[in-house]
Amino acid sequence: MSSFTSGIGVSSGLDLSSLIEQMLAPDARRRLPLQSRIARLSIARASLQESRSLLLALRTSATALSNPSTIAAHTVSSSDASILTSVAGTGTLVPGFHSLLVRALAGASRIVSSPLESPTTALGAESLTLRFGSGRLV
Repeated sequence: MSSFTSGIGVSSGLDLSSLIEQMLAPDARRRLPLQSRIARLSIARASLQESRSLLLALRTSATALSNPSTIAAHTVSSSDASILTSVAGTGTLVPGFHSLLVRALAGASRIVSSPLESPTTALGAESLTLRFGSGRLV
């Protein structure tokens, strides 16, 4: 009985890898522009999604500011009314118009402590009381 052996295979000496690459090359060339277009469209989509989220945040903020009760719900108070006062007018609020009257500017301050009992005294071992406004350190 005779046997039939094919001349194509690893032992045939043909560079099968090169042949397969040559056969697939036209398909790869057709895919390259499509892959580039997909990448560009993905970038554009991400940019549009980011723009949409920023616009939604802007709309939410603008809606809150257009509601007079949102602005009226906030009050200003001060521990020293001679320095800062707030007056709410009667009637409707004017969106975007705010006024602040400065009656006094901050001045320079300096705090001085008494000397420590000895050079070996640990910091924080003594009592330290700060009184602002009286100009003293006790």
